[in-house]
Amino acid sequence: MVINNAGNVGIGTTSPAQLLDIAVTSGTANIRLCSQFAAGYITSGYNAGVNSYIGFHCGANNTAALGTPQFVVSTTGSGYAGINTSNPASRLHVHNTDSNYPIRLTNDAGGWFIGQPNNAETALYVVRLGSGTFVYVTPGATSWAGSSDRRLKENIVPLSSAVENIMKLNPVKYNFIGNETNTNFGLIAQEVLDIYPEVVSNTSSENYEDGVYGITYTEFVPILIKGMQEQQEMIQSQQAQIDALVARLAAAGIA
Repeated sequence: MVINNAGNVGIGTTSPAQLLDIAVTSGTANIRLCSQFAAGYITSGYNAGVNSYIGFHCGANNTAALGTPQFVVSTTGSGYAGINTSNPASRLHVHNTDSNYPIRLTNDAGGWFIGQPNNAETALYVVRLGSGTFVYVTPGATSWAGSSDRRLKENIVPLSSAVENIMKLNPVKYNFIGNETNTNFGLIAQEVLDIYPEVVSNTSSENYEDGVYGITYTEFVPILIKGMQEQQEMIQSQQAQIDALVARLAAAGIA
């Protein structure tokens, strides 16, 4: 260790260029910060032929060995960041090896989990914290699937009067303000609120007038299925009446 005239401290080098300059000729350059209960490391490392990186480690106790960095800033891609990997392959690369979701976003109102919950899982999940509901997409799928397992549900009752309510809906085409080039098809949330409030949401949980209304259109799928079933029952009933009239006409020699 040397201290030069500028007050720079060098470890492994006789010409320190910074206040603390640590240099090694092989392996990694490590700084260990240790308290009574935990140990942390700052590492300058190199994956041969791949990248150089600065890694940060945190041990569960003050004798924890140096392992894979929990967080890394890499020279790959001009500054890729990695969590639980020393070789990040994108701007932010999270490598999950346990049974928790790798990304958690929270505020005072709750939070979300995002990612794959374990190292063997192939589907990507988005989970509402504490709700038991989630959406996910599996390899090869072209759309998201929503949790619909019977074991997650209670108070299950059949739908009724679907056709009557469907006839009250007002399908429209429109464009969003400021985007006159794109035409959209849909419903107006405030109108649907009076018919199917269950499918309408708002970005504000306190004052709806301060938030923006939205519609979960996928919730209309079972409603439309029920409407088709009701229509089919009407068609079959009408067909039975037609068949009976045709038979009576035939019996009377009119048909």
